[in-house]
Amino acid sequence: MQRNQQRIRLFPSAYHSVYLYLSVLKQAEAQQHTARLYQYKSTHIADQQQRPVMAKRIYFLVHGRVQGVGFRYYTQKKATAIGVTGWCRNTDNQKVEGEAQGEETALKQFLKDIDQGPSHSKVMKVDHEDRDVQEGESQFEVRR
Repeated sequence: MQRNQQRIRLFPSAYHSVYLYLSVLKQAEAQQHTARLYQYKSTHIADQQQRPVMAKRIYFLVHGRVQGVGFRYYTQKKATAIGVTGWCRNTDNQKVEGEAQGEETALKQFLKDIDQGPSHSKVMKVDHEDRDVQEGESQFEVRR
């Protein structure tokens, strides 16, 4: 019975061999994962290129307690999260105005998000109207 329960002794060179084997195995798994991710992205991008994107641009004006409460940065964060581009800024009459551009469903979500506002704000009303689409815009920025 003792013969079957013999301990295997690994010498320092054996530890090194096991370490190298595990390192190579991890690298191979990482390469497979990267290949699967690249394949997914390629397929996803191809699907997006085939589907026509209906871009829309709106002007918005937010009424209420929206200055001094982080509203513009909240707006930027929400816009960036859902893929909306454009800008926003404070007005002289204690409102926040801006323009947003993206797919119609993303803009609907964006308007819902800014209607809610950050926790310290109190949004009374959000006015919006359509504008012409602008090409070449890549992000949502906060203007002073």
